[in-house]
Amino acid sequence: MRLTPPSTGTFTLSVLAIVAGIATHYGYISVLEPYEFALLAGGAALLIVGVVFRKL
Repeated sequence: MRLTPPSTGTFTLSVLAIVAGIATHYGYISVLEPYEFALLAGGAALLIVGVVFRKL
């Protein structure tokens, strides 16, 4: 399996989701509190998919 760097859009979107999940955990974005785990897991999964698959 050959790993490739994710595109800029995929990387930015995954980092934003992860940062939003962390900010939600510490109480900065309380409206997203029910989705804290989904934001963290989704951001990490998106980053993994972007690294594994080419042109994503």
